[in-house]
Amino acid sequence: MKANKHKDYSDEKKYLAYTIESIVEEITILKNKKYNSINSEVVGNIIAMDAKKQRQLEKSIYNPYFGKIDFNEEGQAKTQKLYIGKVSLMDNYSKDENDMIIVDWRAPISSLYYDGNLGKVKYNCPEGTINGELIIKRNYKIEEGSLEEISDIDVTAIDEMLIGFLEENKDNKLRDIVATIQSEQNEIIRTDMKRSLIVQGAAGSGKTTIALHRIAYLMYMLKDKVKPEEFMIIAPNKLFLNYIVNVLPELGVDDVVQTTFEELVKDIVAKEVKVYDPDGKLIQILEKDEKEIEKEKVKAISSFKSSMDYQRSLEGYMEQIHDNTIPSGDFVFEGIVLAKAEEIQKMYTEDYKRYPITKRVELIHYYLVTRADMDKNLIGKSIKNSISQREAKLVAECKSNAKASEIVQDLYLEQQKRIKSIKTNVKKQASLYIVAPGKSILKYYKDFVGDMKAYTEFILESKFDRDTIELARYNTNEMLSKNRIEVEDFAALMYLKGKLHGIEGLEKMRHVVVDEAQDTGAFQYYVLQDLMKNSTFTILGDIAQGINAHRGTVDWETLKQDAFKGDCEISNLEQSYRTTVEIMNAANIVLKKLDNKAIVYAKPVLRHGSEIIVKEYKSKEQVYLKIKERIEQLKDASKSIAVIGKLVQECEGIYDYLRKFEGIHVQLLTDRESEYKRQVVVVPSYLSKGLEFDSVILLDVNRENYTVNDLNAKLLYVSMTRALHTLDIFVNGERSELLEGV
Repeated sequence: MKANKHKDYSDEKKYLAYTIESIVEEITILKNKKYNSINSEVVGNIIAMDAKKQRQLEKSIYNPYFGKIDFNEEGQAKTQKLYIGKVSLMDNYSKDENDMIIVDWRAPISSLYYDGNLGKVKYNCPEGTINGELIIKRNYKIEEGSLEEISDIDVTAIDEMLIGFLEENKDNKLRDIVATIQSEQNEIIRTDMKRSLIVQGAAGSGKTTIALHRIAYLMYMLKDKVKPEEFMIIAPNKLFLNYIVNVLPELGVDDVVQTTFEELVKDIVAKEVKVYDPDGKLIQILEKDEKEIEKEKVKAISSFKSSMDYQRSLEGYMEQIHDNTIPSGDFVFEGIVLAKAEEIQKMYTEDYKRYPITKRVELIHYYLVTRADMDKNLIGKSIKNSISQREAKLVAECKSNAKASEIVQDLYLEQQKRIKSIKTNVKKQASLYIVAPGKSILKYYKDFVGDMKAYTEFILESKFDRDTIELARYNTNEMLSKNRIEVEDFAALMYLKGKLHGIEGLEKMRHVVVDEAQDTGAFQYYVLQDLMKNSTFTILGDIAQGINAHRGTVDWETLKQDAFKGDCEISNLEQSYRTTVEIMNAANIVLKKLDNKAIVYAKPVLRHGSEIIVKEYKSKEQVYLKIKERIEQLKDASKSIAVIGKLVQECEGIYDYLRKFEGIHVQLLTDRESEYKRQVVVVPSYLSKGLEFDSVILLDVNRENYTVNDLNAKLLYVSMTRALHTLDIFVNGERSELLEGV
């Protein structure tokens, strides 16, 4: 309700004024703070923390909090009145030094705001479980320091603020949702970091924002144990990273590593190697002119290279490299056996097993040099004995005393030199005794692909037939000969790099978030786990949006067993907050034509909108004209409008048509690196995943373009669920059977 109509308006208005006044005062204190310390590093850290706090306070000054709870803790007489916001603030004038003006949304007690209904409640904190009674749960809408709305939430009320938030128009950046986090989302955000977590989230369930808020929460709870740079976000592409760029700073989170799989691989291979278009195979599969038998081959090859069967083949190849690296003989220096072959083999295969080959070799070199230093007296005696034997023999053969004297002198100098150079010489000999891999990762990969025996003999049982395995080898060989790799090679290259040399920086990671996870196969996750042994993972995706199933994950349970050996949890998010009931129901109708048991259908939040418009026309020109007219109708009420075609060719046609009109500011997205900045965006279906728009217009969803199959149904589902408020479907000809019932 309007704030001035609420019974507590006067008190709430005073509290807001006091809060803003306190924030201004705290900012002034931070600005004028003097720092004195002998330890410059400590001072530097304090300055950085204070500067961060100041930035957060400055951002929140006119919108300091969004919620409030009144909580009676069991056994306590005083009711806690807690205002919840993005940044905490102590009350400097309270008699109780623990009194807070604002409580951070990530604090344990704040979970009551997200999870608790009025009445008996409890929450968990480091001290244990706290029981009590939740008396008030309240939302605020504050704009520019003015209290606009106050909503009290009881046990049965629908969150008016959530509905209002969802009805707002959308620009090209993701926003934080701290004020509207729902109970099932909060549960995932606050899950501890001890085990990995797979989140199956329906379209519009808030997977991406949950992922970012989860990082913010974990960093808050573990701020004394885990550094920000020990968290990593792996996004599907740079466009996606641009899309989420605002959220982490808004949540007070800086220095988190943000990357893509391609970026992780970039430094592993030579820069001149080009990555084949990540969507190239998908486009090939979607092309109408491509023969079905060729499409099936493409899918089978990609599936094989993304599988654990491919990992096992590479594992066998690595065994060959190990066998060639481990020395077969003893390490003998100056006639002394410093290490037996069996000892070195044990060190390599058991003691140093957790390290990459290069590190193992380095440690063995160090061990041999250390042994030489420990036994230098013994080595010295051996050198002297060797010299003495030579001296006796050579002197006995001499015919003159002068020559004998010269030989003795030379041998003495040699003896002194060899004793003095023990450390240098043992290093040289050790470097020849056991040699680290010296070729580039790309060269090792080429050798693996070029070796039919290594490629196939280690796959004893496989769901892939030998023709597929051999064809994958042949195609990869051809691509590598042209200095090109593809997405399906990323896991193999990272695997080889990790096993041979390790990848610097990854071993320090403690938690990794992977979004759009359904587009990545088990082998890739296995490699990430192997490279980041100290890390747990939050994997977020939607099987229903698995348009890259040929190289991705088709069900989470298989991934759990293959990549995580069963050691992770799977959670489902069914509630969709993006689209209206009408749009989500229509999208579910499309999905249900697949009868796929791995798919979790979305349940729309109770937000109704206009009916879905499906219009059929007899020509492309008519479709173009009607799309242009519809954009004219929508553009005043919508911040963002997307025209989604199936492939680039269709998008280029409508784009060329729309750009002729001065009143329509349109942009064509054709790759994953671009950032959309115009009100109207034309985008192929496969690039729209992960994005959202106020209004969506689908182009040419006809029987020829969208035949009934798994991929087309998922593409259509993805395209439909990009819409927040309105969805129009324009058809040149007869509508696709996938739209029957819509």
